[in-house]
Amino acid sequence: TRPVAPGPPTAPTGAPTSPADDPARPDTANPSCWPTWVDDVAATLDDASARGARVVTPATPFHGETTLGRMVDPWGNLWWLYAPAPGQPDPIPAWEGGDDTVFRTIDAEMRSRASANPEP
Repeated sequence: TRPVAPGPPTAPTGAPTSPADDPARPDTANPSCWPTWVDDVAATLDDASARGARVVTPATPFHGETTLGRMVDPWGNLWWLYAPAPGQPDPIPAWEGGDDTVFRTIDAEMRSRASANPEP
């Protein structure tokens, strides 16, 4: 194995400097989905937004004493963020009249991707 050098990676001269300039970037209609546990979903979404991510689902109470949020990074990857929320009661399910944010926001995101990238 090769040792990893400390510090952030650097792009070679002439390499794309933004996702939009990268001809090898992934098909954003079929994103990579990254489930990730964080300490604070809202703070992570705020930090990521300041760095070019787009919030799909704001920090929302979720089942199993967790908080859920989703974002799309500048490369089109969809991140599912979870944080423990000890003592937080499970929300009332949408099908029983509860908040539908968790379902509505991912549905809107995926429909948007599908309409922007229709199948041939």
